[in-house]
Amino acid sequence: ELESQRAKYAETQELFQKACAERDAIRMQVASAKSAEVFAKDQMHSKATDLVRVETELASLKERFAGAEEQSNRLIELQARVIAREADASKLKEEGRASALEI
Repeated sequence: ELESQRAKYAETQELFQKACAERDAIRMQVASAKSAEVFAKDQMHSKATDLVRVETELASLKERFAGAEEQSNRLIELQARVIAREADASKLKEEGRASALEI
């Protein structure tokens, strides 16, 4: 009977050790998952911060582009006026020559 109790004790001891090892493995998995969750949250926060920075830069670039586009339109307008005035001056010059020839 003593031998039977010893065998049961050894078996129980072995089951207990296996259960403890399984518990420790599960604890490690939980800790690893929590660590991964914290890392993922940090990454998400970092990406959100990057997104805000990029959106701010994009808004700034859009403003600069709008300003540059407005300036470009003004320059095109001025060039058109200069060309029109040069054409008018050339026309007046030709009319002046024609008038001088008639006289």
